[in-house]
Amino acid sequence: MAMERMVLAGKYVDLLRRVCDVLCSVSPQVIRATSVTITLDSEEDVVALAGLVQRLAEEYELCGQTKISGRGVTAYFRRWLEPGER
Repeated sequence: MAMERMVLAGKYVDLLRRVCDVLCSVSPQVIRATSVTITLDSEEDVVALAGLVQRLAEEYELCGQTKISGRGVTAYFRRWLEPGER
């Protein structure tokens, strides 16, 4: 079961990393925030993906939030508005 969670994270980590890369590579005047919604098969997968969003937000120094609705997880990433905001 734990191995399946690692596979799940691997499937979506590349997608979420690309989202963070794009957000960080363009001017804040062009894109300040973005979101992605992923529907999963189980509650355990939902929890695992929500944790992944937080880890990536910290890694990329972004504000990361998740909204869970049933089996769907919406990952929100946004740049900090002020350098000291956190």
